Amino acid sequence: MEWLALAVLALRGAVVVRRGGSRGRGAADPFGADSGEVADRLARIVADAGSTQRRLLSDRLASLRSHRVPLRAIHHSPVPKVARLLFADGTVILARSLVQGEVTRLGLMREAGSVVIADFGSHPDGIEVALSGVRGDACRVLAVGLDQSD
Repeated sequence: MEWLALAVLALRGAVVVRRGGSRGRGAADPFGADSGEVADRLARIVADAGSTQRRLLSDRLASLRSHRVPLRAIHHSPVPKVARLLFADGTVILARSLVQGEVTRLGLMREAGSVVIADFGSHPDGIEVALSGVRGDACRVLAVGLDQSD
């Protein structure tokens, strides 16, 4: 992920240079005549990384759904309003509520019994995941990424 951060910083610098700004330092254009091309290439790299991350998340969700891997725990994450969903196979999904209180509801479902992924689909901010419990209850959360297991 460090390369992604560096690409974003380089893209930001290239855009500043492309606009003719130098943030008050009077620095010359480090890319010369190629600054537009460099900015375009960096933008494609950042977009590619985002689609790759979404594809990996989608593949992992498909595996969890097809194997009916149960949710084992819900933990806080360092990011506000994002929870860590820990599954029995060690997968950790970062998710947030689509509707206020859905992660809390998911916790109550988990306490009542087994919870598995029923379905998932695309959403502008991530991947919408439908989870179902043993009692027929269901909720929807927004998966925003993968995390490492503890």
